[in-house]
Amino acid sequence: MEEFRGESVRPRCAPPAVTTDSLDALDAFARALEWADRFEWRKAADLLKAAVRLDSRFAMAWAWLASAQLWLEEPRAAERAAARAAALAEEVSENERHFVLAVRASFEGRLAEAIDHLELLLALDPCDFWAAYRLAHLYLAAGRTEDSLSMRERCAALRPEHVFNFSEAGFIANREFNVEL
Repeated sequence: MEEFRGESVRPRCAPPAVTTDSLDALDAFARALEWADRFEWRKAADLLKAAVRLDSRFAMAWAWLASAQLWLEEPRAAERAAARAAALAEEVSENERHFVLAVRASFEGRLAEAIDHLELLLALDPCDFWAAYRLAHLYLAAGRTEDSLSMRERCAALRPEHVFNFSEAGFIANREFNVEL
């Protein structure tokens, strides 16, 4: 995977395109991502449910709903939403397909496959913050600590103002001081 380092290679980022014919569903989805950015998963989930009611073929909304439900400790609902997203994967853009298939693979414990999809997505769109964020977690789950740290640095370069949580900030800071993890 190509190394991503700060401003020197920081690409100009446009919002990712998603496949839906419903402007109302798109609006609900966009607002849900704003709440997800704040880790307000209940509010995000409610908006994502509205988005999929408005467009039942909105694969990205289903994938994000799966993530929100997992955060809300609703694993069965999350698995159903991830399966629904994956079932729609052939109807969306290549970027979206990689994202929804990564979500599905990670739910099924297929970490290598999920990692592959997110790496391919980031090769297509180096600015996809949430793909990088998910990939950092998957690398860690797969025991790839250095890759996880590099991906967390990429996330910080993409969104310097984004606060993950104190433990993640410390995780990155430890690397700067050469603390063995």
